[in-house]
Amino acid sequence: MATRRPWMRMLRPLRNNSKNKTAQPPRRWSIVKGDTVEIINGPEQGKRGKVLRKVMDRGTLLVEGVRMVRRMVPPTKENPDGGMYQFETPVHVSSVSLIDPIDNKPTKVRFEKDENGKRAIRISKRSGKEIEKPKWVRDDLPDREKYQEMPWDTRAQPFAEQTYTPTVLSFDEEVIKACCPSVQLNSSAAATAAKVSSN
Repeated sequence: MATRRPWMRMLRPLRNNSKNKTAQPPRRWSIVKGDTVEIINGPEQGKRGKVLRKVMDRGTLLVEGVRMVRRMVPPTKENPDGGMYQFETPVHVSSVSLIDPIDNKPTKVRFEKDENGKRAIRISKRSGKEIEKPKWVRDDLPDREKYQEMPWDTRAQPFAEQTYTPTVLSFDEEVIKACCPSVQLNSSAAATAAKVSSN
């Protein structure tokens, strides 16, 4: 007699029986957190908002003020009242577009190297101007200017002290000299070090 094992469903491979292929995440992301984007298709076409979060695995974004839904939140310790709240739901990255900095319209993006040839920058295909990335700010860390040092923080003074004097000896020769000062090193580096120390 077969028994029901619901937990075995997680181990089965997912079956995609639909004829239409599901939307895949892009190979290269041109949108970063903090960008202002515009919805280019769907019922909310034309709306603009700030990117709050990227879900890399699914290729979706959370855009501020776009695809809002109302949900009932039960009371918790953090929110004892509970109630109805509005949330943003994910939007696929193919449904949004960056905004051109010149004519303020949706545009596609290409990547080019900067003047030094090291960093890839985003270039608008409409005007050919660079679309600058927003300043990256970590939400989980406090502002460094307002941070107060605590007793467990490492001070800057130990880093300013010089505790190592470089020499022309190799690492092995330095270890031998530190452990056994009586041992004479017969090498050109040791002779050069002795000459430098005598001067």
